Amino acid sequence: MTASKNQTTGEFSADTSGGESPAFYTTDVKLAISTRPVPVPYWQAIGIQTFPGPLPQRQAAVSVYFPEGTTSNTYTLTENGDYRASYYRGSSDPKTYWATSGTLVLKVAPTKEDPRLEGNVFSVKLQNSEETVEIKNGQFVMEGLSAYEPAFDKP
Repeated sequence: MTASKNQTTGEFSADTSGGESPAFYTTDVKLAISTRPVPVPYWQAIGIQTFPGPLPQRQAAVSVYFPEGTTSNTYTLTENGDYRASYYRGSSDPKTYWATSGTLVLKVAPTKEDPRLEGNVFSVKLQNSEETVEIKNGQFVMEGLSAYEPAFDKP
């Protein structure tokens, strides 16, 4: 993988139950520093999957969030803690699901000087007020830092 300035390359895959599709896979990935979901510098790694079909176009996105300065280790995902995950799906009526449980394993943690990320997410249960989505066997590998784009802070 080679990445130019302000461009992330890599892939994000997972098995999803209750999501837009049972298999999530994309090479449309972003790795950026964000101040959302909370006003503290966080890394956000996101994969965006677009589905063919009639307009409006449907999309699903899986994101993991962790504080800047995080090192390679295993972390517990919570809805309001330092380590989070989200799932986003839809088109005209999008829905966002926040992790209420699960595990994030960072094998390679990014820095501004070396923006590489590799890891897994396991047994993530995500909920909104109406539905539940589960993610299993999530894997991601990314390289390069994307310019932060506010459109991607939804998931």
